Amino acid sequence: MALVAEDFVFTVLGDQWGEAVPLMRWLAIFCAIAGLCQILGGHIFVVMGREKLMFFLTSLRLVLFSSGVALSAWYWGDTELIAMAALVTTACYAVVLSFSLQRVIAVTPSQIAATLLRPLISAGAMVFVLLSVDLAPTDNHVVSLAADVILGGTIYLSSLFMLWFIAGRPAGPEKVAAELLMSRLGRQQPIATKPD
Repeated sequence: MALVAEDFVFTVLGDQWGEAVPLMRWLAIFCAIAGLCQILGGHIFVVMGREKLMFFLTSLRLVLFSSGVALSAWYWGDTELIAMAALVTTACYAVVLSFSLQRVIAVTPSQIAATLLRPLISAGAMVFVLLSVDLAPTDNHVVSLAADVILGGTIYLSSLFMLWFIAGRPAGPEKVAAELLMSRLGRQQPIATKPD
C-alpha cells in the first residue's frame, strides 16, 4: 500500500485527497507492523495463561503509542510526522513483544527471524522492482494502480515460492497454498519436504 499510495488515493478517494498521500504511506507501514504484532502476540499470552503479561504489554503499547503521537502532535503538529511517530512507537513495541514471546513459549529470536525471512526478502524484491520499473507511465491512476498491483503481486509470490523451494519446501503457508493449487489442478499428491 505504501508503494501505490498515490494511485490508490487518487483512484479510490479522488483528487481532493491528494495531500493525504504521504500520510497514507506511513500509515500503511504502521498497519503492517501493527498487524504483525497482533499475529505474533495476539492471544498467545492468554492461551498460555499469561494474562497479566498481556495486560502489561497492551498497556505499554498504549502508553508508547499515545505518548509518541501526542508529543509529535504537540511539538510538530504535522500529520505526516504524527504518522511517523505512530510507526516508530509500534516498531519499538514489536521488539519488546518479540522478547516477551521468548519468555512464554520456546521461541528464539532466530526462529522468529527465520519465519519472517522469506516474506521479508520477497517484500524487498517487490519494493525494489516497483521502485525501479514504471510499467504504466501514464497519468491514469487506475491503470497505474492495476499495473503496480499485478506486477507487485507477481514478484512477491514468485519470490516467496522460489525461496520456499530453495529452503527445502518446509511446512508453512507456502506448502498449504502449493498443495491447494495442486489439488485444484487435479494432482492429489502431497508436496514432499526435502530431507536435511
